[in-house]
Amino acid sequence: MKLVPLKPQHILGYYKQYQDPEMIKLLDGEVLDSQCEVSQFINESIENPSEHDFAIIKNRRFLGIIGIDVLENGKYACIYYWLGQEFRGKGIATSAIKIMTSYAKNLKVEKLYAFVWPHNRPSISLLIGNGFVRLPETIKTQGNKLGFMLDLYGYEVLESSKLQRIVQKLGF
Repeated sequence: MKLVPLKPQHILGYYKQYQDPEMIKLLDGEVLDSQCEVSQFINESIENPSEHDFAIIKNRRFLGIIGIDVLENGKYACIYYWLGQEFRGKGIATSAIKIMTSYAKNLKVEKLYAFVWPHNRPSISLLIGNGFVRLPETIKTQGNKLGFMLDLYGYEVLESSKLQRIVQKLGF
């Protein structure tokens, strides 16, 4: 398994993996309905210097993505990731998170956060297994596409502070 910078060549693999309804349910995130939307997302990511997005590749196959969004001039970062369903439970995400945690430390990020929906138990277990600790407060979001208010759990791997400001900057 290796991480390579996310590029337009990953559009098709990204799109195919991201269409899994189970993935959308776990992420409760933005649905990218077309390859054009995926292309736009990837290009915006490439152009944004605070985003460090990588494709997770094994045997030349696209498995998912992992990245960090660096905030506050590199002081904080938020890690995010997803894997296609057929690749989960094989230790791939664990390895990718370890690599990205190291990457964040090399960027001199002081605090690394992850935010997870309470129903995404696999991701919660993954974070805990990688040394993240749940923050004491639950964040109430503004709502998803359906307008429902949702709880969001915050996790940190490098000590906690100024959580609410970070959450607001991330748009939750």
